[in-house]
Amino acid sequence: MFSGFDYGTSNCAMGIIDPNASSLNSKVQLLTLEQEKGKTEGKVFLPSTLYALERELICEQVGLSIPDNVIKQDFLSLRANSLAQARRIRQQESLDASEQSLFFGRAAF
Repeated sequence: MFSGFDYGTSNCAMGIIDPNASSLNSKVQLLTLEQEKGKTEGKVFLPSTLYALERELICEQVGLSIPDNVIKQDFLSLRANSLAQARRIRQQESLDASEQSLFFGRAAF
């Protein structure tokens, strides 16, 4: 299986190609990138937007989202200064550690 990501000026999309499909039309499939509450079908295009409460919180959010613990620890140790700034921002702005600080797509608007 192959995948491709298009980070466009206005929208993003991600597709996969299933090499086992019988025809080219059935091989290429766009993935759902955004699910709306109460809707059964999601959207395959996501607006190319990113919003952070403070720019220092971007590094923090990325680091905390890394699923592999070894890679996560490497990332966090290499960015100790940036993460210290993020902690200061959270304290100054009275942001809880679990409070979302990075938004994508429509949520960024």
